[in-house]
Amino acid sequence: MAIGEKLVAAVLGAELAGEVEWEVDPDFGYEVAASVPGVGPPEDGLLMPRLLYTRADRPYAHAAIVPRIRDEVAALIAGA
Repeated sequence: MAIGEKLVAAVLGAELAGEVEWEVDPDFGYEVAASVPGVGPPEDGLLMPRLLYTRADRPYAHAAIVPRIRDEVAALIAGA
């Protein structure tokens, strides 16, 4: 499932209006849009990696990539 222009525009518009509810992604530590007014099923959750993978019936694929991506980010930060 792709993140389309309309979803991006809705999130940006809602953020400019101060209406987005953010939460920290438990796997990566950055904030993701948890609630955006006017964005509901099937688009809700597309900006939350663990939910996106779960919806695609690939929770184990997500669990497998989390350690690798954490390591890659840590290496980038260490090299900066």
